[in-house]
Amino acid sequence: ESVFSTSLYLGIICSRITFITMLAGQKAALVLACPYEWVGYHNVCYYLLGQQEQGSWDWSQEQCLTHGASLALVAPLIDEG
Repeated sequence: ESVFSTSLYLGIICSRITFITMLAGQKAALVLACPYEWVGYHNVCYYLLGQQEQGSWDWSQEQCLTHGASLALVAPLIDEG
């Protein structure tokens, strides 16, 4: 049985990876740089588009593309136990 409810629609979740180079003296480091109102998690930036209407996968992907992102793929956690 799936833990995801098909009756609950929260919107579209977009993802993108944006790194900037930070210089500290002679050393440079790549740092995740999420745009304003995006959330960074595990080196990926996520954004929730609060769309009220539901669309196809292609339509949702187009909505993310307008933000320079891709539609995020949600995968269930696998118990390796």
